[in-house]
Order: sequence, then C-alpha cells, then structure tokens
Amino acid sequence: MRQKKDAPQIEPRVTDVDGGRKRGNWGKDKFYELLNSGEIESYLDGRSRKVVLASVDAYIDRQIAESRGSFQRARYPKQRGAA
Repeated sequence: MRQKKDAPQIEPRVTDVDGGRKRGNWGKDKFYELLNSGEIESYLDGRSRKVVLASVDAYIDRQIAESRGSFQRARYPKQRGAA
C-alpha cells in the first residue's frame, strides 16, 4: 500500500532500549541508571523491554527546566563595577 504525500506521519509511542538511548543521546550505563531509578518509564512486552518515549522527552524537559539560567550565570558572570 502506497502512502499519500499528504498523509500525516505517526510518531511511535514506544521504542526498544537502543532507540531510547539514542533519543536522549545517553550511553548504556547512564540509560540503565535512569531506567532503574524510575526516571524513564519502561515495561516488558514478552521478553522485549519497551521504553516509553514520552518519559524520555519528559526527563529531558525536566533537565532543561532545572538547568535554565545556570548556563547564563556560568558563562557570563556579572562583572563588578559594570552598570
């Protein structure tokens, strides 16, 4: 069956472990640490571990929100005597 050019792309809701790691650009140890701590949601489908992509995106959003502003202070510290 051919797809139409105007057909919307459907984003998958889950992926395997490697797909989740790639989505967050993490190494294997860091990703399994996030899975074991519950920061990233996953479930078993038979013998296959499935990672919920929304939880990967939510984790990244939380990290961005927590670090917001700290980069600016570290990179551009206020200078004394500047107006």
